[in-house]
Amino acid sequence: MRNVTEVIERSRTPAGSHGWVQVIEVMGRHSGHLALWSGVAGQADIILIPEHPFRYEKIYQHLKNHLGDSKAHPRDPQHPRYSVIVVAEGAYAEDGELIIIDDRHDAFGHARLGGIAEVWAQRIMSDTPYDARSVIVGHPQRGGPPSPVDRIMG
Repeated sequence: MRNVTEVIERSRTPAGSHGWVQVIEVMGRHSGHLALWSGVAGQADIILIPEHPFRYEKIYQHLKNHLGDSKAHPRDPQHPRYSVIVVAEGAYAEDGELIIIDDRHDAFGHARLGGIAEVWAQRIMSDTPYDARSVIVGHPQRGGPPSPVDRIMG
């Protein structure tokens, strides 16, 4: 979780300076635990997890409420220039469509999940006036030393 939180924090600088929506995809398959807690710790504006299917329109409305017309108010603290979305790879819309990398399967026979961050960034750019970028954290999020909490839980 520490690695993901660090990526979220590091994403704020370029997102803020370029004024875009940063969509960060994390692992999780059908569990939003990592996305939820790292998103909370990293102060994400929106967190999408598999346990709660999302509605595109609701998220677009949140972005509009949060960002307003950020180009008209570039220095107004009431209108931030950027937003951070954390999404678990297994999150899906209410219509039930799961986003997968390709039609291959992993060693356990499961569909290879991933790519939702890029799909989200493209949809945000096509459906809203905001620019967006995606980051897929991938397997490095599993590395590194455990935190004290991780050690105690173990």
